[in-house]
Amino acid sequence: MEKTITKTYKPVTGGILSIVCGGCSLFVVFGLIIAILAISYGSGWAWDFRPMRVEFVQSLLILIAVFHVIAGILALIGGIFGIQRLKWGLALGGSIAGVFGFFPVGIAAVVFTAIAKDEFTG
Repeated sequence: MEKTITKTYKPVTGGILSIVCGGCSLFVVFGLIIAILAISYGSGWAWDFRPMRVEFVQSLLILIAVFHVIAGILALIGGIFGIQRLKWGLALGGSIAGVFGFFPVGIAAVVFTAIAKDEFTG
């Protein structure tokens, strides 16, 4: 006898929330790039980095930006797989990566994706 799976809103909601988190994570990268450029050109913003070396601050911001790019792309891909109800592991991984983009929405994405495991194929 074949098992019938009822389709609910949970994986689609989790996927949409994961995409929102991925977008927020990539949006943070643009802010970090602006901060890096401001420090590089010494625009005299309201920050005073004299106690720390400018190179250290630039390196730290670049590392954070790279982390957010990776997390944002993973969240976007996981959100797409969540909406399509394919590959639960990738959809869950994407929603977990989305936590780094926008924490409260990312937690909701993880919850919706986790409780919808039975609706995924693969």
